[in-house]
Amino acid sequence: MPEWLRDTTNTTNFDRKSALEKSVYYPGCGMDGAPLQAYGGFTHSFVYVDYYTEKEKVISQIYKIAGYTPLFIKEVSRHELAPLNLDRVERKPSDYANWRPGRNIEDVIESAKRGINLEVMPYCVWSVMQRKITVNPGHGPERFSLLFIFGEGISTYESIYNWNRIRPLGLILNRADLGFGRNWTVFQQRGSIFERVVKANPTGLPQYLFTSNYQPPRLDFKGGNSEYYWENFTKNIPDRSYLTIWQSDAEPQW
Repeated sequence: MPEWLRDTTNTTNFDRKSALEKSVYYPGCGMDGAPLQAYGGFTHSFVYVDYYTEKEKVISQIYKIAGYTPLFIKEVSRHELAPLNLDRVERKPSDYANWRPGRNIEDVIESAKRGINLEVMPYCVWSVMQRKITVNPGHGPERFSLLFIFGEGISTYESIYNWNRIRPLGLILNRADLGFGRNWTVFQQRGSIFERVVKANPTGLPQYLFTSNYQPPRLDFKGGNSEYYWENFTKNIPDRSYLTIWQSDAEPQW
């Protein structure tokens, strides 16, 4: 367990460097708690991001995480997450899943906005989860940090990691599907805006990319056909649970 997490109490102020460094980032997560079980201990810090889940529902689910109880649940301000406001990587019309040549980009953007739950006030809640004393240690780590942000997955990554010059340990591409998934772009697409944003991080790439087993990379994403997803994640290593693990070809920096 990291020292900062061991020393955390209900009076501890949020420290973005501690909570974000070596974290696993999960955009478009919905209420999928499976990674907490699959990768707890591999990381002690999870960052969940979604733009359709109400705060009350998130908090109620935190109390239901099996084998754990929240040491605290507190709100985190936007300034605490990312005090900087730097330039963003350019978004192209082709980044929008429903864009086609000749279609008005403003109409495309307005259509994409319909996937966002505009009735929800943006929020961020932070919790440190403590394993119950009645639970076997093999169930999972003694403690882990869980940050849930109401936000768009790519812009949030850019703000909290790139702007803060921090990189996560891993990144999950799993539930953020188009259609009923309400995503405006294809996270998995080679050369996508998400890949470009991740590559623009001055501190480097995440070490691991976790992808859905039911969407093999050979699947055709807007004309792309490949043996793997993003350009720098080509080494397939043994998986844990239900996700395929791809390792970055960059040299580890930890």
